[in-house]
Amino acid sequence: TFSMAYFYSERFLCELSHDENVHGKKTVVDRMFGDYDQKFAQCRNLYAYMFAHPGKKLTFMGSEIAQFREFDEKKPIDWFLLDYPRHRAFQRYFTDLNKIYDAHPCLYAHDYDMEGFKWIDADNARQSIFSFYREDEKEYLVCVLNMTGASYEDFNLGVPQKGSWSEILNSEKDIYDGCNMCNFEPVKSWTAKEENAKFKDQITVRIAPYAAIWLVCPKRRSTAAGRKEKKGGE
Repeated sequence: TFSMAYFYSERFLCELSHDENVHGKKTVVDRMFGDYDQKFAQCRNLYAYMFAHPGKKLTFMGSEIAQFREFDEKKPIDWFLLDYPRHRAFQRYFTDLNKIYDAHPCLYAHDYDMEGFKWIDADNARQSIFSFYREDEKEYLVCVLNMTGASYEDFNLGVPQKGSWSEILNSEKDIYDGCNMCNFEPVKSWTAKEENAKFKDQITVRIAPYAAIWLVCPKRRSTAAGRKEKKGGE
């Protein structure tokens, strides 16, 4: 979470590249904690965080298929791994991340504008579930990251706007070799009763172990117009 304390001081690039995958450091997936299943789950979580975080992206060849062998300039990428369902599912996940990123300008249009990113919860040390949202003139996108192996059937989450929130990415979907504990139907917001609630609008979602979730909601006309007017005034 510390990255956003200094992010706007420079034009940062989000990279997990060459220097992170050579010289005995292991590849990204192999450096993950836990057993074989947990490594893949956490790696999917990491890349969802990377793609949702402000800043342009850079990855290193082999990462998109979850290669375990370190890069060797004398050998090709281990493409034979795609004969295995788990690596094939990870490649599909990586492909979908790129497609969704490209289809939702809120993930990149305001990378270096403070108005494009807001924390929802950066301080949940007890559960290690962190959340933030990205926005542009047309929509909000909420990113939820579960950093532990615990799961939640009813997790309450603040959102920047009331409405119906649709899950467009879940790293634990079965097509990505996950447990398929997803939010298959749009989630409608409700109003928090606590007067000191940081977000008066809330949603309740299912969260699988190590899951990364993206939910979107189109902006109401008044919200979108207000943001446009504010930018114009600046």
